[in-house]
Amino acid sequence: MPDHPAGSASDRFGRHVRSRRSELDMTVRDVAREAGISPNTLVLIEKNATSAQLDTIGRLAGALKIDPCAFFSDDCFPPPTRERLALLRRCVAENICSIRNSRGLSQRVLEHGADLPDRYVAKIEANAPNLTLAVVEKIASRLSVAVVVLFHPIDLNGHHATQTNA
Repeated sequence: MPDHPAGSASDRFGRHVRSRRSELDMTVRDVAREAGISPNTLVLIEKNATSAQLDTIGRLAGALKIDPCAFFSDDCFPPPTRERLALLRRCVAENICSIRNSRGLSQRVLEHGADLPDRYVAKIEANAPNLTLAVVEKIASRLSVAVVVLFHPIDLNGHHATQTNA
């Protein structure tokens, strides 16, 4: 039974993982081995019974040869580079900071609006922790952006490498 509502980022992620795995004619074991995760974890993700962390999303993107943004959008994205996947946490953290600042929101206001603990946004922006998709979705909702926007690549100066209107 799904732990997250239908239509949630976790639900969409699980459906896209399963669909892409089928497109590539890969078994659960094939993808899990390639991604360095357990087959059970992959099954839970595909069944929407867990909220994946950023590192797992990056590993699955690499194993399925798909940019992480493609899990949350129907747009086409080039296959990810190793650097792109290695910087996924930093990318999400930088996008959160950039969008929060562009909206004129304090860290505290974002925390309160996304129901996050005190000082958590500061921790995210400073340390780029391995967030769960559920937390990313809460933040995206409070920032009034689609989840995919927080996954968009950034250049080495911390700026969006692609423009978006989401």
